[in-house]
Amino acid sequence: MARYYTYDNREDLFFVQKYLDGKIRKLARVRTEEDAKKVVAALQEVEWDRRRLPDEIKDLILNSFRDKTPYYTLTPGGKYQVQKRVRGVQTHFGNYDTEAEAIAMVNKLKMCRWEKDILELLLKIDEEQEIKRIRRQTRGKKNKYKRRMLGIDV
Repeated sequence: MARYYTYDNREDLFFVQKYLDGKIRKLARVRTEEDAKKVVAALQEVEWDRRRLPDEIKDLILNSFRDKTPYYTLTPGGKYQVQKRVRGVQTHFGNYDTEAEAIAMVNKLKMCRWEKDILELLLKIDEEQEIKRIRRQTRGKKNKYKRRMLGIDV
């Protein structure tokens, strides 16, 4: 039975897979090895048709919760990589130092429906607002050096 599932240490999940139609098909993602064994046994009973699985087994499978997909992964270099398949093409949206930055970028991308052009406009607006915020905080002669250090015109 162990030949039907593997462990992926990057995602910390077990993948249930089977060779079907000349390709290895990933049929399910689960959190524990026990869950993987249950899913494999249930799939064998229904002849590997996921649509005929009982509801309690479907609840174990993580593939059915597409809205909860984080759209970012941890790279071997310790960065968080944001990517998503857009119109059939895997699209890379950047690497970020912290998980919070990756989550913020995913939220912005969801707001602009994963369009890079709209994202660039949104980031430009954010940058302009940040410059205005710094200008408000650094008013007066004694804060001129702060503005120069930040690269904001004096």
